[in-house]
Amino acid sequence: FGWSRSRALSQASEFAGPLKKTLIDMTSETCAKYRLIADYSQRSQMNDIFEQRAGLLRKSLIAEIQVELNNNYFPRWLGPLFTGAYISVAARPVLTGHLTLGVFLATLSVFHEVSSDFSMLYKHLMSINTRLDSLKKLTVCFNMATDCDTLRVLGEERRKATRAEFEECLRQRQPLADAGMTKCDLIPIKLIDLCFRYSTADPWLIRDVNLRTSQGHKVAIVGPPGSGKASLLRLLSQSLLPKTGRVQVPGHLRVLFVAQLPVLFDRPLWENLAFGRPAFNDCELMRRILVELQMPQALKLLEPEFARRAALTPARPRFSKASGSREAVLRTAPLGSAASNGNCRSLLTIDGEDEEDISEEDSDDDGERKSLLKACCTASPEEEEERFVQDDLSWQNVLSFTEQVKLCLARAMIMNPEVLVLHRPFHNYDSATQQVVLDVLMRHIHNRGLALPPEEWADRRPRTLFFTPESRSQAKLADVVWQIDHSAGAVFEVAVEELSPDFVPTKNGEFARKLRTAWAGPAMEDHQKTWKSVQASGPPSRGATPRR
Repeated sequence: FGWSRSRALSQASEFAGPLKKTLIDMTSETCAKYRLIADYSQRSQMNDIFEQRAGLLRKSLIAEIQVELNNNYFPRWLGPLFTGAYISVAARPVLTGHLTLGVFLATLSVFHEVSSDFSMLYKHLMSINTRLDSLKKLTVCFNMATDCDTLRVLGEERRKATRAEFEECLRQRQPLADAGMTKCDLIPIKLIDLCFRYSTADPWLIRDVNLRTSQGHKVAIVGPPGSGKASLLRLLSQSLLPKTGRVQVPGHLRVLFVAQLPVLFDRPLWENLAFGRPAFNDCELMRRILVELQMPQALKLLEPEFARRAALTPARPRFSKASGSREAVLRTAPLGSAASNGNCRSLLTIDGEDEEDISEEDSDDDGERKSLLKACCTASPEEEEERFVQDDLSWQNVLSFTEQVKLCLARAMIMNPEVLVLHRPFHNYDSATQQVVLDVLMRHIHNRGLALPPEEWADRRPRTLFFTPESRSQAKLADVVWQIDHSAGAVFEVAVEELSPDFVPTKNGEFARKLRTAWAGPAMEDHQKTWKSVQASGPPSRGATPRR
């Protein structure tokens, strides 16, 4: 009986549960988007929808409460039922003297105690049974297949390919010192036999794509609307996994994808900006980045936070080559030394466990964490209360939409990844602001980090940028242009002169691509063999006659 009643209660709860969630979600969405509702004068409509859904929830709760009430009455009537049955059976033996009155009354007392204990036990069992369904669903969710194994395999392949590429780079000549490059920086970024589609019923968005670019390049990805630019960018950042093939990014480089629309947390403005580096505590660097991006509203909102952190944290000079940062030691040590080859090889074993260890300021992280811990431990109750009040301020309503979009870019500049992937970074701005953002991105690439000391740029790794331009003039600033042909599922490199105003593949561009494909045959292989032999031979001697 208890099993059957628990099923009835579970069915009633399953019907009411989704209605509760729908009503809660609707209430939360109404509060978050109240300005839109008020602008369209649709408060009455939202009230009607709320009343309708609340009525459905009340009706579903009636069935649930009814089943629960019947379940609770069952043990209450079970005790009197057994007591009545015992009285009807034992009354005659008591009257005839075969059963003493004391035994009779003691047995009735036992029935009462047992029925009371059984009632409590029954309620606990019913409560457990009603939660078993939720536990079953949680168990299914906890045991669902994850992409951890896939990511582990991809990580191993990425490290293996990076080691092979590094061994190949070791056989090349050392780059010029003025270029600020080491042999690790010669490892290219590749798309190898890349194929992708969202489902087996869909056509291939990308099929058998083989491309490569060097570190430090600006790569513009162009194509008409709906051609798959966002999908290709997410494949580059490994937000999406290809069906076959792979995206080969050197294992020691961090990759960051920034979407077109702003994504903000309901947390303080500082925490949103420093989300990629939780231990970040450099107020001056953040201020310079916001000034570069022309974000006066954000600067004004952050002034109290700057003052608070400046009072809690003593000023520390930024790192230099002598500070012993891992990247500075790696990039300035001789190529054959243990500091160079050993550190680079150790970086190749990293699989994302500690990305901060390969950033430019990893030597400062311990100091930042200690200062933040000291600030948290020594803060007075009044300061904690004031900070809590500041966290509750709706700063997102103060910032304009333009600054909210810039905030996501500033967050990426603070994290300062080696490979930055931007989807339509100029779409939400006017022409003047587009130029500001474009100049910021150019300075980020040329200086290898925005607002960082320019005299130390050679100690930092090259910064690579993948982005989708809005016009041909923006695409001209790229070092490489990749054209997407959605009809063929192809991605190929084109010259800027071959681009159409709407970025639709042209016949001239297709003809030029066929010529390049034909040139990439035996003639190109012979050319590459000759070039490798020239590189392996080293620079010509002083007495040798230079080639013309």
